[in-house]
Amino acid sequence: MAIKIKWVNGKILLRLHNSQGGIRIADEEGNHISKPTQALNEDKYYIEWMITNDEIRLLSKHLFNNQDIIKEMKKISKFAEDSEYSRRTTKKGKEKIATFEGFNIYKYSEEFHSFEKILSSGIKVRLTFKLGDFGITAHPQCMF
Repeated sequence: MAIKIKWVNGKILLRLHNSQGGIRIADEEGNHISKPTQALNEDKYYIEWMITNDEIRLLSKHLFNNQDIIKEMKKISKFAEDSEYSRRTTKKGKEKIATFEGFNIYKYSEEFHSFEKILSSGIKVRLTFKLGDFGITAHPQCMF
């Protein structure tokens, strides 16, 4: 797995120009911005980062010592996935809204929840559960 980030002078650089890089800009509803390198730095946007194990290893070298990580991980007793709010479901019913080249176009609605928090650093974090390109069940995705 390729590392998509860089650690430079104590800062994490998230590159937005790599195709399928796992780092994207999303709006308040989780819709991806089509031109992330041209998005303005506004409060209405979040950064989605599909962090990999290799990136966690890189960051842990700079941010924590192994004992700190082990100590913090031992404190974890609950996971968002265990919550009733981690399920993503399609609401019953569909609404025909148009036709296109002989196809009927139907609108479906989804219901999902997000876990949101503002950290003491001022960074906003939002955890939602989304289906991946090849997923069958929703998995957590974190946005900053």
